[in-house]
Amino acid sequence: MRLRTFIVAAVCAASVCVCAATSEASSLTLNFQGHVTDVVDAAGLLNGLGFNVGDTFDLTATLPDPTPPPDSDPRPTYGNYAFAVGPSSLTVSGYSFSATRLQIETTDATAGPFTDQITMNPYGIFSSNVPSPVHWFGYHLTLDSGDTTTLTSDGLDFNSSLWTNSVVSNLNLVFFDDRIKGQQFASEVLGVIDSVTLTDTTVPEPGSLILFGTGAMALAARMRRRPTSAREI
Repeated sequence: MRLRTFIVAAVCAASVCVCAATSEASSLTLNFQGHVTDVVDAAGLLNGLGFNVGDTFDLTATLPDPTPPPDSDPRPTYGNYAFAVGPSSLTVSGYSFSATRLQIETTDATAGPFTDQITMNPYGIFSSNVPSPVHWFGYHLTLDSGDTTTLTSDGLDFNSSLWTNSVVSNLNLVFFDDRIKGQQFASEVLGVIDSVTLTDTTVPEPGSLILFGTGAMALAARMRRRPTSAREI
Protein backbone atom coordinates (compact mmCIF):
# COMPACT_ATOMS: atom_id res chain seq x y z
CA MET A 1 0.00 0.00 0.00
CA ARG A 2 2.78 2.40 0.89
CA LEU A 3 4.50 1.66 -2.42
CA ARG A 4 1.32 2.41 -4.37
CA THR A 5 0.80 5.66 -2.48
CA PHE A 6 4.39 6.68 -3.13
CA ILE A 7 3.99 6.02 -6.85
CA VAL A 8 0.80 8.10 -7.00
CA ALA A 9 2.50 10.96 -5.17
CA ALA A 10 5.53 10.82 -7.45
CA VAL A 11 3.38 10.87 -10.59
CA CYS A 12 1.37 13.86 -9.31
CA ALA A 13 4.52 15.76 -8.40
CA ALA A 14 6.16 15.01 -11.75
CA SER A 15 3.05 16.11 -13.63
CA VAL A 16 2.90 19.38 -11.72
CA CYS A 17 6.60 20.07 -12.31
CA VAL A 18 6.33 19.41 -16.04
CA CYS A 19 3.26 21.59 -16.41
CA ALA A 20 4.86 24.41 -14.43
CA ALA A 21 8.05 24.20 -16.47
CA THR A 22 6.20 24.45 -19.74
CA SER A 23 3.94 27.26 -18.51
CA GLU A 24 6.57 29.73 -17.34
CA ALA A 25 7.04 33.10 -19.04
CA SER A 26 10.14 35.24 -19.14
CA SER A 27 10.12 39.03 -18.90
CA LEU A 28 13.04 41.40 -19.45
CA THR A 29 13.68 44.68 -17.67
CA LEU A 30 16.20 47.16 -19.07
CA ASN A 31 17.46 49.87 -16.74
CA PHE A 32 19.64 52.83 -17.72
CA GLN A 33 21.04 55.36 -15.26
CA GLY A 34 23.02 58.46 -16.17
CA HIS A 35 23.29 62.22 -15.88
CA VAL A 36 22.40 65.34 -17.88
CA THR A 37 25.27 66.87 -19.87
CA ASP A 38 23.53 69.71 -21.72
CA VAL A 39 20.24 71.56 -22.15
CA VAL A 40 19.73 72.80 -25.71
CA ASP A 41 16.98 75.42 -25.51
CA ALA A 42 17.49 78.32 -27.92
CA ALA A 43 13.80 79.28 -27.75
CA GLY A 44 13.78 79.35 -23.95
CA LEU A 45 10.96 76.81 -23.78
CA LEU A 46 12.50 75.03 -20.78
CA ASN A 47 13.44 78.16 -18.84
CA GLY A 48 12.61 77.87 -15.16
CA LEU A 49 11.66 74.19 -15.30
CA GLY A 50 14.76 73.05 -13.47
CA PHE A 51 16.55 70.89 -16.03
CA ASN A 52 20.21 71.30 -15.06
CA VAL A 53 23.53 69.84 -16.14
CA GLY A 54 24.52 67.17 -13.67
CA ASP A 55 20.97 66.04 -12.84
CA THR A 56 20.64 62.26 -12.74
CA PHE A 57 18.10 60.26 -14.70
CA ASP A 58 16.69 56.76 -14.46
CA LEU A 59 15.10 55.02 -17.44
CA THR A 60 13.39 51.63 -17.17
CA ALA A 61 11.75 49.64 -19.96
CA THR A 62 9.94 46.35 -19.43
CA LEU A 63 9.29 43.70 -22.06
CA PRO A 64 6.80 41.12 -20.74
CA ASP A 65 7.76 39.00 -23.74
CA PRO A 66 11.30 39.78 -24.93
CA THR A 67 10.99 37.59 -28.01
CA PRO A 68 11.91 39.95 -30.88
CA PRO A 69 8.95 40.73 -33.16
CA PRO A 70 9.45 40.54 -36.95
CA ASP A 71 12.01 42.94 -38.40
CA SER A 72 10.08 45.62 -40.31
CA ASP A 73 13.17 47.02 -42.07
CA PRO A 74 13.99 45.05 -45.24
CA ARG A 75 17.52 46.41 -45.49
CA PRO A 76 20.18 43.82 -44.56
CA THR A 77 22.14 46.03 -42.16
CA TYR A 78 19.24 47.67 -40.32
CA GLY A 79 16.73 46.11 -37.94
CA ASN A 80 13.50 47.63 -36.66
CA TYR A 81 11.64 45.82 -33.87
CA ALA A 82 8.41 47.25 -32.49
CA PHE A 83 7.17 45.78 -29.20
CA ALA A 84 3.41 46.34 -28.94
CA VAL A 85 3.71 45.84 -25.17
CA GLY A 86 6.83 47.55 -23.89
CA PRO A 87 6.14 50.19 -21.24
CA SER A 88 8.96 52.53 -20.31
CA SER A 89 9.34 55.21 -17.65
CA LEU A 90 11.90 57.98 -17.24
CA THR A 91 12.56 60.24 -14.28
CA VAL A 92 14.84 63.28 -14.50
CA SER A 93 15.04 66.64 -12.72
CA GLY A 94 11.92 65.89 -10.71
CA TYR A 95 9.79 65.06 -13.75
CA SER A 96 8.41 61.74 -14.93
CA PHE A 97 7.73 60.48 -18.45
CA SER A 98 6.16 57.26 -19.68
CA ALA A 99 5.16 55.48 -22.88
CA THR A 100 3.29 52.25 -23.50
CA ARG A 101 5.28 50.72 -26.37
CA LEU A 102 8.90 50.40 -27.36
CA GLN A 103 10.79 50.38 -30.64
CA ILE A 104 14.35 49.05 -30.79
CA GLU A 105 16.51 49.61 -33.87
CA THR A 106 19.81 47.96 -34.73
CA THR A 107 22.55 49.00 -37.13
CA ASP A 108 25.05 46.35 -38.20
CA ALA A 109 27.62 48.58 -39.86
CA THR A 110 29.87 46.93 -42.39
CA ALA A 111 32.33 49.80 -43.00
CA GLY A 112 33.22 53.23 -41.63
CA PRO A 113 32.32 55.93 -40.95
CA PHE A 114 29.25 54.07 -39.66
CA THR A 115 29.42 52.01 -36.47
CA ASP A 116 27.28 49.32 -34.83
CA GLN A 117 24.41 50.81 -32.84
CA ILE A 118 21.32 49.99 -30.81
CA THR A 119 18.66 52.69 -30.52
CA MET A 120 15.57 52.70 -28.30
CA ASN A 121 12.53 54.89 -28.98
CA PRO A 122 9.18 54.92 -27.17
CA TYR A 123 5.85 55.10 -28.94
CA GLY A 124 2.20 54.48 -28.19
CA ILE A 125 0.54 56.56 -25.47
CA PHE A 126 2.80 59.24 -23.98
CA SER A 127 2.40 60.97 -20.63
CA SER A 128 4.47 63.39 -18.55
CA ASN A 129 4.03 65.91 -15.77
CA VAL A 130 5.94 68.71 -17.53
CA PRO A 131 3.64 71.76 -17.54
CA SER A 132 2.08 73.10 -20.74
CA PRO A 133 2.93 74.51 -23.24
CA VAL A 134 5.94 72.19 -23.12
CA HIS A 135 5.09 69.09 -25.12
CA TRP A 136 7.19 65.96 -24.57
CA PHE A 137 7.89 64.41 -27.94
CA GLY A 138 9.83 61.36 -26.76
CA TYR A 139 13.34 60.18 -26.06
CA HIS A 140 16.05 58.53 -28.09
CA LEU A 141 18.55 56.29 -26.34
CA THR A 142 21.60 55.30 -28.38
CA LEU A 143 24.29 52.72 -27.62
CA ASP A 144 27.25 52.94 -29.99
CA SER A 145 30.01 50.33 -30.20
CA GLY A 146 32.54 52.60 -31.90
CA ASP A 147 33.37 49.79 -34.32
CA THR A 148 31.85 47.60 -37.04
CA THR A 149 32.45 44.20 -35.46
CA THR A 150 30.40 44.11 -32.24
CA LEU A 151 27.16 43.20 -34.02
CA THR A 152 27.26 40.31 -36.47
CA SER A 153 23.80 40.87 -37.94
CA ASP A 154 20.88 43.28 -37.76
CA GLY A 155 19.02 40.87 -35.48
CA LEU A 156 17.98 41.93 -31.98
CA ASP A 157 20.11 40.09 -29.42
CA PHE A 158 19.74 41.01 -25.76
CA ASN A 159 22.88 39.01 -24.99
CA SER A 160 25.03 41.28 -27.14
CA SER A 161 27.90 42.99 -25.31
CA LEU A 162 26.83 46.28 -26.90
CA TRP A 163 24.10 46.66 -24.27
CA THR A 164 26.53 46.97 -21.38
CA ASN A 165 29.86 47.83 -23.05
CA SER A 166 29.11 50.63 -25.48
CA VAL A 167 31.76 53.24 -26.27
CA VAL A 168 29.21 56.04 -26.61
CA SER A 169 25.83 55.95 -24.85
CA ASN A 170 23.48 58.92 -25.02
CA LEU A 171 19.97 59.94 -24.03
CA ASN A 172 18.17 62.64 -26.00
CA LEU A 173 14.95 63.96 -24.44
CA VAL A 174 12.95 66.02 -26.96
CA PHE A 175 10.37 68.78 -26.35
CA PHE A 176 8.25 71.00 -28.60
CA ASP A 177 6.16 74.09 -27.93
CA ASP A 178 2.42 73.35 -28.12
CA ARG A 179 1.75 76.94 -29.17
CA ILE A 180 3.81 76.72 -32.35
CA LYS A 181 2.29 74.62 -35.10
CA GLY A 182 4.76 72.90 -37.36
CA GLN A 183 7.70 73.75 -35.10
CA GLN A 184 10.89 72.51 -36.68
CA PHE A 185 13.44 73.07 -33.95
CA ALA A 186 13.10 71.23 -30.66
CA SER A 187 14.37 71.92 -27.18
CA GLU A 188 16.45 69.04 -25.89
CA VAL A 189 17.80 67.65 -22.64
CA LEU A 190 20.92 65.61 -23.39
CA GLY A 191 22.55 63.03 -21.17
CA VAL A 192 25.06 60.20 -21.02
CA ILE A 193 24.42 56.74 -19.64
CA ASP A 194 26.59 55.68 -16.71
CA SER A 195 25.26 52.17 -16.10
CA VAL A 196 23.08 49.59 -17.85
CA THR A 197 21.38 46.58 -16.24
CA LEU A 198 19.36 43.89 -18.00
CA THR A 199 17.31 41.65 -15.70
CA ASP A 200 15.66 38.49 -17.01
CA THR A 201 12.85 37.32 -14.73
CA THR A 202 11.05 34.00 -15.13
CA VAL A 203 7.59 33.93 -13.59
CA PRO A 204 4.96 31.14 -13.54
CA GLU A 205 1.88 31.87 -15.57
CA PRO A 206 -1.55 31.57 -13.86
CA GLY A 207 -2.18 28.23 -15.52
CA SER A 208 0.83 26.62 -13.87
CA LEU A 209 -0.21 27.91 -10.45
CA ILE A 210 -3.68 26.42 -10.91
CA LEU A 211 -2.20 23.09 -11.95
CA PHE A 212 0.11 23.11 -8.95
CA GLY A 213 -2.78 23.81 -6.58
CA THR A 214 -4.95 21.14 -8.20
CA GLY A 215 -2.18 18.55 -7.95
CA ALA A 216 -1.52 19.35 -4.32
CA MET A 217 -5.21 19.14 -3.45
CA ALA A 218 -5.58 15.80 -5.23
CA LEU A 219 -2.59 14.39 -3.39
CA ALA A 220 -3.92 15.63 -0.04
CA ALA A 221 -7.33 14.10 -0.72
CA ARG A 222 -5.71 10.79 -1.62
CA MET A 223 -3.81 10.75 1.64
CA ARG A 224 -6.94 11.56 3.68
CA ARG A 225 -8.96 8.76 2.09
CA ARG A 226 -6.52 6.03 3.13
CA PRO A 227 -7.93 3.80 5.93
CA THR A 228 -6.17 3.73 9.26
CA SER A 229 -5.18 0.10 8.80
CA ALA A 230 -3.39 0.96 5.58
CA ARG A 231 -1.32 3.61 7.34
CA GLU A 232 -0.22 1.04 9.91
CA ILE A 233 1.00 -1.53 7.37
